[in-house]
Amino acid sequence: MPSQSTTPGLLDIVTHTPLWVWPLIAYALYAGWARTRDRIVSPARLLALPVILVLLDVFELVRHGLSAFGAAGLAFGIAAGTLAGLAVARHTPTWALPDGRLAVKGHWLPFAIVVAIVVVSYARGVALGVAPALAADTRFVIANAMLAGLLPALMLARTLGSLPRGYLRMA
Repeated sequence: MPSQSTTPGLLDIVTHTPLWVWPLIAYALYAGWARTRDRIVSPARLLALPVILVLLDVFELVRHGLSAFGAAGLAFGIAAGTLAGLAVARHTPTWALPDGRLAVKGHWLPFAIVVAIVVVSYARGVALGVAPALAADTRFVIANAMLAGLLPALMLARTLGSLPRGYLRMA
């Protein structure tokens, strides 16, 4: 008698993904792709995606129960992401326009960060759906929290660091 596999296949994973996830993934990919193009935006629009990504990842961590190990991993990820984001911000300057909007040079890094966030978030959901015991595994919790802190902090720090010198004081 052939043995039954308990590991779900790709088709099982895709078909059991809640429907609301697909438009969210599509929007995230579109928003990341839009950042590959030169554009003129308001400061609020420039900051909206990085702030939303930070809040969503923190919400997801808290929703699954943030332990001391998770909090430490999150803090480490945020610190590393902030340092990396500020380091790469110098390569993507933003210019203030007289009307208060910002001229932003397109770059592929935000798209890569958004794709990484989508992949990590989806993989986290699948992993916890397939093996709920992972929520108590210290290594999984730490690695997950580090990535959840690193990627959005990298995007937010890069965005803030690319603003013109003194721009935040003026605003």
